Amino acid sequence: MNSNIVTWVLSALSSLQNEAVVSPFEFKGDKENEFLIFFKPEVFFSADEALIGESINMTLDKLTQNDIEVNWAILFTGSRLAELEIMDRHYGFINKVSKNISKIATAEEKEKMYDVLEISNPEEYEILGGHEFLAANPDFDEESLDALWQTKKSARVRSGFYAQKFDINWKNVILVNAFHPVQLKHYTNPTHKTVVLLCSSDRAWNELKDKVAWDTFPEKSVPESVRGEFFANKEKYGLKEVSISFNCVHMSAGAFEAGFEIDNFLKNVSASAYAPTKTNLYNKILAAGLTDEDKIMNFLTNPKNSEGQSLFDVTENINTIPAVNVFVSDFN
Repeated sequence: MNSNIVTWVLSALSSLQNEAVVSPFEFKGDKENEFLIFFKPEVFFSADEALIGESINMTLDKLTQNDIEVNWAILFTGSRLAELEIMDRHYGFINKVSKNISKIATAEEKEKMYDVLEISNPEEYEILGGHEFLAANPDFDEESLDALWQTKKSARVRSGFYAQKFDINWKNVILVNAFHPVQLKHYTNPTHKTVVLLCSSDRAWNELKDKVAWDTFPEKSVPESVRGEFFANKEKYGLKEVSISFNCVHMSAGAFEAGFEIDNFLKNVSASAYAPTKTNLYNKILAAGLTDEDKIMNFLTNPKNSEGQSLFDVTENINTIPAVNVFVSDFN
């Protein structure tokens, strides 16, 4: 199976298709956990096809070693990801803030920004998200904005919300999530490609995260993980850099985040014949006794429980059945 996937991916990379199913789709439902793993664009930057093949094969071998089955694979170009706004939804709140913070910032959020940035004259500052700033300042692009952002340590306002003050062209500006435009462009650049795998396993979710993706910082990853191997032997795989910005693979963090990601990547792909009712998660929720479709699909909104905790956070690194039990009891 692995050799077939490698062949399919290499063929799809050389094709002119914006979207290519590179392995047959199959929602098996015979394992407890179903999730996405995707190869990030940097895996495919090498001009040497053999090195790209090594990257894919090594990753697939590690999945097999950890009892992970690959049930299908699909390739997207950056143009297709942009057209379908897949990565906008993938980044969620981070993206929303970068594109809209000047319109949606609450009074409380503004006060928190002024406080953490030690601003005593807020009336002299304009608040702009990274994408808003680029729209208003055509002399900047994603890369130059990111370079500016990196000149200072940003302040955390709350999860997914980072700010810093700057004097730009004689104007006082509070930039919010100005790292995100270049982060998003990495995926939506028309020349870049991303390959997504639908996977399933009976292994414990936290064990899979440790053995496969491990830490966001590759240098902290255990050697036997995919990121650890990429970091230790980047030349072997034709990689110029392996870092937090270029860590090569992504894995869903939990059952409900996985359900969101599967829906996000597949709902507009006709060749997948996707329907939420086919997924492992949906059917395990039914088995747990929740049968109202609207209530089931509400998980896509990442709801909060009575303590203000989000579903995705509460169920991170938890196997699907106990995660479903939490959803049914605490979020409905």
